[in-house]
Amino acid sequence: MEPWSRGYNGRGYDVELTANFATQTAVLPETVEAWELGYKGQALNGRLSVNTALFFADYQNLQVQSTVAPNVSIPTNAGSSVSKGAEIEFQFALTDKIMLNGGLTYADATFDATRLSCA
Repeated sequence: MEPWSRGYNGRGYDVELTANFATQTAVLPETVEAWELGYKGQALNGRLSVNTALFFADYQNLQVQSTVAPNVSIPTNAGSSVSKGAEIEFQFALTDKIMLNGGLTYADATFDATRLSCA
């Protein structure tokens, strides 16, 4: 299995009842290039389970809903986003009746709203 993937969300249109289909411009396709690499393992005769992962995702032409008037939103492209990080989860059976669970995640995410007007 490949850890690398590419995603595609095609062009979009406003399909609300109030939409003007004759004059609207299509929202550009949203794309993502991403990878995830992880490990799952057990130790101590199955009493300890550990799951780890590293991840990265690079989105272009994010498709979002933009509010243009009270109670009126339209689809638009917002810009780009990158998220990356690492996580670890564990489960440890202290006894037959007591289970200890935990996890830790480091995430670094950025959002570039170059094509979105934020007021």
